[in-house]
Amino acid sequence: MPAKKKVLLVLFSLFIAISLVSSGFASGVLYSQNFLPLKEEIRAALGDQPSAGAISESAKVIQEAMELIIKNSLREVSVQILRETAIEGMLESLQDEHAVYYSPQDYQLIMEDYRGQTSGVGMFVTKEDDQLVVVAPIEGTPAYRAGIKSGDIILAVDGQFVQGMDIDKAVAMIRGEKGTRVRIKLQRGESGEIYEVELVREEFRVPSVVSKMMEDKIGYVGYRFFSVGGAAEVEKALKELKDEGAAGIIFDLRHNFGGPLTDAVEVSRLFVREGNIVTVRGKEGTEEVYQGTGTGDEETPMVVLIDRFTASASEVTAGALQDNNRAVLVGEKTFGKGSVQVIEPLPDGSGIKLTNALFYLPSGRSNEGVGIEPE
Repeated sequence: MPAKKKVLLVLFSLFIAISLVSSGFASGVLYSQNFLPLKEEIRAALGDQPSAGAISESAKVIQEAMELIIKNSLREVSVQILRETAIEGMLESLQDEHAVYYSPQDYQLIMEDYRGQTSGVGMFVTKEDDQLVVVAPIEGTPAYRAGIKSGDIILAVDGQFVQGMDIDKAVAMIRGEKGTRVRIKLQRGESGEIYEVELVREEFRVPSVVSKMMEDKIGYVGYRFFSVGGAAEVEKALKELKDEGAAGIIFDLRHNFGGPLTDAVEVSRLFVREGNIVTVRGKEGTEEVYQGTGTGDEETPMVVLIDRFTASASEVTAGALQDNNRAVLVGEKTFGKGSVQVIEPLPDGSGIKLTNALFYLPSGRSNEGVGIEPE
């Protein structure tokens, strides 16, 4: 039997073992991270913009409307409330399920998450059918110690129901300063039992890469979430495993909700030497094609683990490896998020998020709403 096929068989057998003990490695970032390109890519995707004059004229109309409301309304209302409501109305007009306005406090918390440093209760969550679902608690954190389990549904935070709420806003309610308390009402996923916990928030850092050498010289790399500079951490883990004699690699993208486009591309380039990785199509047909740089390792046998929480940037990498026949995908169909969002700051410290592009895998297919099937 050829050596590469033999290694792949070993990889598949080890996948069964990993599936039984996945809780330590198959966990994503604190919530479903947005798929964020860098500033220059955002600008390229947006294409031509309305003239400054047209925007200025519209701003004058909005300002006059605010002044008239404050002057004449029987009910008192603050300028801040009117401003926030106006922004939320503009975003709502986009009919974009991912568009949302962040208050200054929420925006600060969101940005902390992208740096991996956070304070909160320590659990990974996602949104399914308008419900906030626990993917997994982080070992050693308040959520873990309280007995919260994967599959539990978060019903309310400090008495406020969260069903149908934007996931970023719901997460911001759970987050908070170290030492403060939060009450969370949940429904046990298995039994349907309703229970409530009061947790004291703690500060912790979520490592993005975990790795180890398994039996039969198979290296395991679990990538929890994509981040700026994350590809360098993956590359370092791979090098250490190869220096130890790894004959094959299991790359675990389960429970990985995504992150920056640049990192998805750079991680893919670690394994794809040539050919397309992803095509991003923005406003008015603008298109950006990302390709390999001729340096990727295409020799080491590789299996990529995926599940229903593998989303966005993770699907870029998984799809690129599958379409380039670089790796075998094992597990469950992925989440199916093929759109690109951008978060932009506003002058008062608040921010907005909206969809600005769609991405397509090397074969030309889109995973939006359909996901990526394993082998």
